[in-house]
Amino acid sequence: MAGRAGAVVGAHRRRSRARGRGYDRTARPPVYLSQQRSAATGERFQALAPVAVCAFLEGYGYETRSDTDMWLLRPGVATGVSTPTLTMEVAGHEERGGHTWYQLKTSLEFSGAARAPLRWSSERRLSSLREELHDRVKEVLGQNYTAHFLKTPFALKGGLPGTTSRLNAWFGSLGKVVNKGEAPPSLVALLLQFLEAPHPPEEIPEADHEDEEQADGPASEPPVLAAPAEQAEVPQGAKPTEESELEEIELSLSE
Repeated sequence: MAGRAGAVVGAHRRRSRARGRGYDRTARPPVYLSQQRSAATGERFQALAPVAVCAFLEGYGYETRSDTDMWLLRPGVATGVSTPTLTMEVAGHEERGGHTWYQLKTSLEFSGAARAPLRWSSERRLSSLREELHDRVKEVLGQNYTAHFLKTPFALKGGLPGTTSRLNAWFGSLGKVVNKGEAPPSLVALLLQFLEAPHPPEEIPEADHEDEEQADGPASEPPVLAAPAEQAEVPQGAKPTEESELEEIELSLSE
């Protein structure tokens, strides 16, 4: 997962240089991305370093401030600007290896952007969902957590009947919090990392569009017809050659 996050940051830097804007964090210490928990090894999930959050989220269409954990363009609130829409669903669960794995389906729509939507699947155990996501969401939102999740509480411990339904409703509320811009950038980055978001599709630079247009050539235009040749001007009092010859013939015949 760290490789995917690093690729997103690297792609952002390349796009920034291509657009001539440079990268305003080159003077900062190097970014050490934490390893995400692996389902195979049981390694605990770790969030991105704060310095990497801005570049990571920009790859997914979010605009944040590089110096603070605040939005530059707040999702769902920015006027006249399309921001990504995150949708999460707990589609079911599967018993495997003596544990219950809950299957999540996630999509990220880029309204009005030159990129295709992202759709992917992941799976997590209930203990991971509670300790590595729910507890962090609750900590970050603080007193606002209860207002957002009052009607959709998190699943109870023990994997009791109805757990999948409760998780699905909880993730639905979490999606609303994100899409309304009520979650800080660091929490959105953590969520995308936790859900193992795939590498975002590259946007087509404007220069590429211009190159394609030049390669195709300019639009064909109807041929311009040449103007008819102008007749030679006849001096005043002079007659055309053909008329003069006819008059001479008529005179000779009359004689």
